[in-house]
Amino acid sequence: MIECHDMSFEVNRRLILNDISFRIKSGRRCALIGQNGSGKSTLLKILSGLLKPKQGKATFNAHELLKSPTRKSALWRGYLPQLSPQHINLRVKDIIELGLWPHQNKARHHMSSQPLIEFGLTDLKERQYNTLSGGERQRVHLARIAAQLSIADEPPLILLDEPDAHLDIKATEDVFQILHSDVFHADVTMLVALHHLNLVKPYFDDVIMLKDGRVFSYGTVSDVFTQQAIEDVFEVDTQSMAHLF
Repeated sequence: MIECHDMSFEVNRRLILNDISFRIKSGRRCALIGQNGSGKSTLLKILSGLLKPKQGKATFNAHELLKSPTRKSALWRGYLPQLSPQHINLRVKDIIELGLWPHQNKARHHMSSQPLIEFGLTDLKERQYNTLSGGERQRVHLARIAAQLSIADEPPLILLDEPDAHLDIKATEDVFQILHSDVFHADVTMLVALHHLNLVKPYFDDVIMLKDGRVFSYGTVSDVFTQQAIEDVFEVDTQSMAHLF
């Protein structure tokens, strides 16, 4: 379970996150939505251990989330930022093997080859990363996280920052079909910041809505993801968006 209590974060005395509290049960896939600048990326960076909040506490099961990432925490927590480096002079299989650094001298070949198969990258394994499409790059990074978490002795936590950004319809569907499957772990917990609201209902169990750096609401998709809530959070007219709900 992810539990976040009274989390605040500021930059130059400006509050980016203010009194953030929520709870996500283990084994759930949770969407994180809100307007640009609402604090989604900042929250994910804090939960990944890359930023330190002004105050607050966050845990995942028995783990403190606010500690800096270590080899040990990489065995149960994976994080994909919104923007990954574009010009990486490595082959696909080399990038996936980067996810294996926490495992030291274990069976590295099997651990890197299995994600290649599961993510449909076998035919691309010798390709240079910088020749891939946006959708292919996202699959490579997800495969890297899968390799990283491949022998987790407990259900892992995965934090993803807008993996749907800059992808076309087909690439988005491919990525989210993977996220909806059990390739990471049958009981994986995911918190995913989303760019496209049409992905919430088909792929997620829960949703957290941020507005102006605060939690507007959170809960199950069926309870929280309503037309009125979207109008309030995004300040838009949802008459043409009825298909989302």
